[in-house]
Amino acid sequence: MVKQISRMLGAALVVVITAPKPGLAQSEAETVRSLLSGRTTTVTYRDGGPIYGTYISFCPSGSYFSQGGSSRTTILENQERRSFSDQGTWSVSELGNLVVVQCRSVSGQVTAFLIHLLPNGRIWAGTGITVIPQGPALCR
Repeated sequence: MVKQISRMLGAALVVVITAPKPGLAQSEAETVRSLLSGRTTTVTYRDGGPIYGTYISFCPSGSYFSQGGSSRTTILENQERRSFSDQGTWSVSELGNLVVVQCRSVSGQVTAFLIHLLPNGRIWAGTGITVIPQGPALCR
């Protein structure tokens, strides 16, 4: 899962870096932290043929728990489904005038992705990536 998310988020990174948001307010990272902390989100994206969906619970303590799955149609027209889960720590910081969410898995894998807050309050994480708030985080 982490490898797949890394590839997907890497694509978002390229898109955002090529068009940075001028004049990022100092408080945007804090706003993003507040939006994610204590909440579960659904992140969906496509990587080649498969469609991936991941539920991520961002705990106020700085830990996260995720679970998700993928589905793709094989060349024999069968549906191939896989599931995955992960956990670790998360943080929000600023990189120049961009907001970065970083997740460090217990396996040691680090994934960082750039996001923007849209005027309507939604989170944009790249073209083809959907981030949808789902409710309270499922923290242990």
